[in-house]
Amino acid sequence: MIPRSMLTTPRPVPDRRLPAAAGSLAVLLGLPVFAAAGWSLGAWGLGAALWFAGEVVAFGIARMPLGANNLALAAGLLFAAAYSLELGLSLLLYFAGGKT
Repeated sequence: MIPRSMLTTPRPVPDRRLPAAAGSLAVLLGLPVFAAAGWSLGAWGLGAALWFAGEVVAFGIARMPLGANNLALAAGLLFAAAYSLELGLSLLLYFAGGKT
């Protein structure tokens, strides 16, 4: 059980630079792994683009002021990003598929 004080104690927002740099490094190190394994570089590119899009959304949300008033806006932005991604991938898969 988590003590209530642990959840209610205000803390500063952690810096996002180190996690973003670690994610960038992981994506960059994945390129030679994909190339050496003979995997599709298009798949690596798709993964890198999705990671970058997530970072852009996180950057935008991090710029919003803190508080419950902005919670609805952040949730709306996340929903719009997720819906756009799902729609885009669905259309890509539909039009990339062979004719039946």
